[in-house]
Amino acid sequence: MFKEYFSIAWRSVTSHKVRALLTTLGVVIGVSSVILLLSLGNSAKAEAEKQIRSIGSNL
Repeated sequence: MFKEYFSIAWRSVTSHKVRALLTTLGVVIGVSSVILLLSLGNSAKAEAEKQIRSIGSNL
């Protein structure tokens, strides 16, 4: 049963190459964007904490 589904899916992908390529490209761009934004957020948080610690407790 799984083999049949895989065969149907594979035929669909190979017969619609441009659509498959665009879908894959969209997923790659989306995942890359999420990773980039999470990295930027973590870096900004670390930098803000570093600056707050550098002020010290003498406010």
